[in-house]
Amino acid sequence: MERQLLRQLHHEWAVANSYYLKGALRSPVIALSKGTSRLGSWNAATRTLSLFRVLVLEHPWPQVNEVLRHEMAHQFVTDVLRPVGETAHGEAFRQAAERLGVDAVAAGLVEVTSSEASVHRKIRKLLSLATSNNQHEAEAAAARAQRLMLKHNLDQVLQSTYTARVMGPTKKRFQRWEKAVMGLLAAHYFVDVMWVPLYDRDRDLRGNAAECMGTPSNLDLAEYVYGFLCTTAERLWREWSVKRRGKQRSDRQNFMCGVISGFDAQLRRQRVQNEQTGLGWVEDPGLVSHVERRYPRVVRRASKGTRLTGAYAAGNVAGQGITLSRGIQTGERRGRLLGPG
Repeated sequence: MERQLLRQLHHEWAVANSYYLKGALRSPVIALSKGTSRLGSWNAATRTLSLFRVLVLEHPWPQVNEVLRHEMAHQFVTDVLRPVGETAHGEAFRQAAERLGVDAVAAGLVEVTSSEASVHRKIRKLLSLATSNNQHEAEAAAARAQRLMLKHNLDQVLQSTYTARVMGPTKKRFQRWEKAVMGLLAAHYFVDVMWVPLYDRDRDLRGNAAECMGTPSNLDLAEYVYGFLCTTAERLWREWSVKRRGKQRSDRQNFMCGVISGFDAQLRRQRVQNEQTGLGWVEDPGLVSHVERRYPRVVRRASKGTRLTGAYAAGNVAGQGITLSRGIQTGERRGRLLGPG
């Protein structure tokens, strides 16, 4: 297991080095560490890039990638920029982090900081229990302390204004209706979406996934809409298909595309009505900058069209009748609306 993960980490390092740095770095030794206070580290003397073992084994792979690129920024500082007299997270590091698409301020908080008093009190209490004479109790307390420190560090790494979240599965290929759902989220829910390569650790699979970027509150809403639409489209398909005889293999694909298209048309009508009352949608320049920094070179491809079959038409009608249930709190500002005047 660890051997395949190290192999994948070398692959991720090589991809990031090529994409963000145009191959400027020399390959390091990549290792898994057992330390508890750092998510990762870069040792210039031994040319070793280390990641916390529990992070790599148990946490979502996008978080692993984020920490890996943070340590690559440190490597870029020592291998390429070579500043004199700077702190570990000084100006040179900020330049390197910018090139690698990571948040220099958030990613710089890799070590546990003394300002989080309540978190540290819990950690200290658990570590004191780890000295218990009861071996089972001591091991359990030590493990809980370790995971609390890791979660605390990850929360700090990912607490920038804009963040990214993978929605849906990692797969080799996606159907047109699945891509249409992501296009709808980007068009109406104040997030941006990229189809990115992603490693599935449980299946040892290199595939692709949809990465959504935006503010945490907008991502919460987009994630809810994603789950609601996928579940609703499947239900509508089942209801329609049981009444339909002589179904073709392509009917499900076309029906699902119709559902998403119908719901999209409903949302577009709502936007026009909002604009007529003086509420206009405006692009968020902060999100645009975040996406451009995270993905400086983007290849955009036109999607294939959908045949206007009877199944598509039926799905379109069903989609226009969808009512989005409010299953989450809506107190926060979800996007940018330009009001009258």
